[in-house]
Amino acid sequence: MDQTLSGLIDIDRRAAVPLARQLYEQLRSAIAGNRLRQGYRLPSSRLLARQLAVSRNTVSAAIDQLAAEGYLDIARGRRPSIAAGLARPPASGVGGHASVAPLRLSLWARRIGQAGWPFASEAAARPFVPGLADARAFPHDVWGRCLRRAARSAHGRGSAPNRPALQQALARHLIEHRGVRTEPRQIIVTPSAQAAIELIARVTLDVGALAWLENPGYGGARVALEAVGARVAGVSLDRGGLVLAGRRDRPRLVFVTPSHQYPTGRLMPVDRRLELLRFAASVGAVLIEDDYDSEFHYERSCRRAWSRRSSARSATPGSSCRRPCRTPCRSSWRRVPMRLTFAA
Repeated sequence: MDQTLSGLIDIDRRAAVPLARQLYEQLRSAIAGNRLRQGYRLPSSRLLARQLAVSRNTVSAAIDQLAAEGYLDIARGRRPSIAAGLARPPASGVGGHASVAPLRLSLWARRIGQAGWPFASEAAARPFVPGLADARAFPHDVWGRCLRRAARSAHGRGSAPNRPALQQALARHLIEHRGVRTEPRQIIVTPSAQAAIELIARVTLDVGALAWLENPGYGGARVALEAVGARVAGVSLDRGGLVLAGRRDRPRLVFVTPSHQYPTGRLMPVDRRLELLRFAASVGAVLIEDDYDSEFHYERSCRRAWSRRSSARSATPGSSCRRPCRTPCRSSWRRVPMRLTFAA
């Protein structure tokens, strides 16, 4: 073998990695590590194949890939050569290690990392843990048929997942079951409940704006609001839910779970709902009404959403389907005021 390549290439015929891939990776490593100098010419593909006891096609495949990535210069009638102008590893710093500036995270990413949500110390699944469904009860056969039917009927690229047919179906559901006046374009589908809350917060709050959250309340909402730079204030609860009496601060956004308060399960009575609506209108706040489990009712019909009383100011999140569909399937939908539809 060429003396320069001796010790740089070691083909393992017993490995699961294809021979062409082994040759490509070893040559690329030698070039990137400056063990093959710029301008050095490799043996011809015929000669290198004979020296390595592999087929010429194996060598040609590796050479062509390296040339396509800019590591080699190739021309008809000439042996491949190491390309000029390749960026070399940075100079070594203290201790012989390369001096590399640390990766800096954005303020948004640092806020997410400091949030501690989901809980880092969360234990294994056990009975009565919120947000976990019984996987045995999931209708896998029905779900599979729906997926196949949807795949067969998919046409064009569209604007997934906010497709008109889905928006129309969800709008009909809100009108029939929740009494909400809405148009299909007001329905926004998002990957999760937190994504929807963050989207609404991004288009309604400036950095440092005040947002109210029930205390105790949904930790995911706190993370989403703090990620966009909001100042989150916890508001105490009584038997009727969020307590407004005695508060002098003026929020720009209020997140509540009035139909089934999370995690206490309390129901906000109509007089408290009307009080909160009047308060939001007086201070110009956006209301996010999270009916996270509105499809699950056993003793009575579901409560009407309050956004039907204040459609210009309330965002009505629909349920996330993560709970019945298990963790790998995450989806959520929201009905937003008309002025926020541009965010879709």
